[in-house]
Amino acid sequence: MLKAYRFQRDAPAQIRDGHSEGQAFALTGGTLRLFVGSNTWIMVPGRLCWVPSNAEHGFSSNGPVHGFSVKVSNHLCHGLPDGARVLDADPLHLALLRRLVDKPADGDVVWPLLKRILINDPDDRLSLPAPRDPRLVKLAEALAHSPADDRDLTTWAKTIGMSPRSLMRRFVAETGLTFAVWRRGLRVLSAIHLMQDGKSATTAAHECGFAGSSAFSSAFRHHTGVSPSAYLKTRQ
Repeated sequence: MLKAYRFQRDAPAQIRDGHSEGQAFALTGGTLRLFVGSNTWIMVPGRLCWVPSNAEHGFSSNGPVHGFSVKVSNHLCHGLPDGARVLDADPLHLALLRRLVDKPADGDVVWPLLKRILINDPDDRLSLPAPRDPRLVKLAEALAHSPADDRDLTTWAKTIGMSPRSLMRRFVAETGLTFAVWRRGLRVLSAIHLMQDGKSATTAAHECGFAGSSAFSSAFRHHTGVSPSAYLKTRQ
């Protein structure tokens, strides 16, 4: 059985969940922190997530979020990964999810296509691990909400009640990335979403806190391996 639906939460929320079905979902607006077992990610629009059945998981958001989700009975999950996955969602992925919501009767045709994607597509190289320390969570969620926020590490350390040295060490220990690299990746992710919504690369770069088009292009190539224009061509 497939249960596909739109979801929308207008207020900040923290939810713990666990169910016998597998679940695939994608955001169309807002950001949230997803945790599955001991793994945590920052989710933004343009990512497709798979959560296996019986996996303890949860979400937290500091603002409105909305998107599409489908819960899948165990007998339809054969061959799917035993662990959670986050994929780079192109328009086809989102169209398949939307089709399951709008036309439930088409599930026998649409679900096998989406299932194949969840099995075979590579993990998103832009997936951002999220920290777990409550102080760092506060920092990460604030930046996800406002990626152009340009406060430096020292200022953030004071804001969340840590020393700069402790923040730096703890951030690397929990995410595997330095604060600067993590924030740059978040800005690239956020800019991709804006460009997919029709904004120019220049506008997206400015709204996400890059100093200019050159800095944006350099960061984009570092995180994706291609230029912004080349990346968008692959998503059309």
